[in-house]
Amino acid sequence: MHYARIESERREHIARAKERRNYERKLAADRLNAAREREKQFDNKVTKAVEKFTASHYRLAEAKANLAKTAAELNRLGKRELELV
Repeated sequence: MHYARIESERREHIARAKERRNYERKLAADRLNAAREREKQFDNKVTKAVEKFTASHYRLAEAKANLAKTAAELNRLGKRELELV
């Protein structure tokens, strides 16, 4: 009788421990999935920001080149006008 009670308590304890491990395992898996999702969203945001920066940088470089061309052309036309006068 005493052995049966101890065995029953042992089985209950083992069952509760198993349930706790399963709960903790599921909780850890859920947290891992959530972290992966946040990482994916962050990566997408970074990728979009880099794309915008790259496009902006290209437009800026293009504008600087056009400005330099315009300045050179204006300088050339200014010299030409001086020669005509």
